[in-house]
Parts: sequence; C-alpha cells; structure tokens
Amino acid sequence: MPVSIDWRERHTVTPVKDQGACGSCWTFATTAVLEGAHARNTGQLLSFSEQLFVSCVKDITDYGYISEPSPCCYGCNGGDYDASFAWAGNNSISLVLESEMRYKMANGTCDLGSGKTRVQVESYTDIPANTPAYMKIALSHQPIGVGVDAAQLPF
Repeated sequence: MPVSIDWRERHTVTPVKDQGACGSCWTFATTAVLEGAHARNTGQLLSFSEQLFVSCVKDITDYGYISEPSPCCYGCNGGDYDASFAWAGNNSISLVLESEMRYKMANGTCDLGSGKTRVQVESYTDIPANTPAYMKIALSHQPIGVGVDAAQLPF
C-alpha cells in the first residue's frame, strides 16, 4: 500500500469547483468520485455536470440507507450522494459533461437529452462508516468521496 497518493499528479481529479450558495455538496461529491473513476479506468479526465444531479435526482426512495429520509433529494436544499450513485447507475441514465449542462447554483428542470457526450455508470460501492482501513484501501485505487454530518459535530 502506498504511503501517499496525489491524484492530481495522476490526472484523475478536476480543479476545485465552487457550489456557491446552493446546498449541492452532495452533487459535487458524486461528480468528483465519478470523474476520478472514469479517469482511472479510461485515462480520460472529464468534468461531469453537477447541475444534472441538482435538477434530476429527486424523489429517490431506494438508495441503500435505511436511516435516510425518504424520498431524497432536494436540489439546492440538500441530498445524498448514495441516491445520486443509485440514480446514475440506472441503465437508462447517462452522465453529461459540465460543458454541456452548466452549473446554475439553482434548482432546475431535468433535461436528460441536453448532452452529447454520454458516460454510463455501471456500479458503485459504499465504504462502511468508521473503517479507516477500508478507506485507505479504496483510496489506493481511486479518489473517493467522504460525507460528514456537520450537524453532529460538537462546536
């Protein structure tokens, strides 16, 4: 296992993005993980559209976590990247590029026909919570996403 990995040096992560005033961190986590996986598997780094998830991932009820409220997601008012992965893994859905569906920092209307470049998500895997060893193994293979419930942190 490597002591450290800088995925920027391996051209598997895009430059830092800004979600602005829209509560869409969940979409940025999703696209970052998918961009990294795609780059790792193909050698081609693409920037996927966060707006696609903000506008289209709504009313997802089957995405893996029993503790999550159902349905999910609420665009700029929050969501869950597990729901995004589940939605993107649906065989009828393909990702579009940021250049084909720009981020608006606002909720929008879902338009799956807007992109010319399509990338299909075949599968995803959750790393169990509070398992640093599993996280280290996963991170040695590709960039990963981490969710933090900031409402539970003692300030």
